[in-house]
Amino acid sequence: MDARVTALAIQPREPMEPHLVEVSVAAYKNTRQFHHVITTLPFGCLRNVDTSGCRFTWDLQTAIRSLRYECSTKVAIRFSSRWWEQCKPRLKQCGGVSSTDRPIRMVIYPSYGMNKDEGATMIVSYS
Repeated sequence: MDARVTALAIQPREPMEPHLVEVSVAAYKNTRQFHHVITTLPFGCLRNVDTSGCRFTWDLQTAIRSLRYECSTKVAIRFSSRWWEQCKPRLKQCGGVSSTDRPIRMVIYPSYGMNKDEGATMIVSYS
C-alpha cells in the first residue's frame, strides 16, 4: 500500500504446493512473497512494472504493451460519391474496416447503401 511496485514474478514451488507471487517494491530492499496478489493497475501503468517473471502469454504481453487510453473521439467525413467502391478491383472497398498505426488509427467504410449513386459518410478516426 502506498508504495511503487517495480516487479512481479511467479515463484514455483513443490508440485503440490501453490505458487508464490514475488513483489518488488521501490521503497523496500527485499522482495515480499504472497499467495495471492490482486492488481488494479491500468495497463498503461502495468507496462512500467517488470512482469517478465510472470510467464504471461505473448498475446497478453502484447495487449499490455499496446493498449492506450485516449479520449474517445469519432471523426467522420461526408463525401458526395462513394469513391472507395469505384476504385480498381484490387483497391475496391465495399464495407469493412482498415486500421493503421498512423494517428487516424482506423477507417470504417460504410456497408449500407453499397453500389448506389449517392453520397456516404466515412468514419476516418475512432479512438
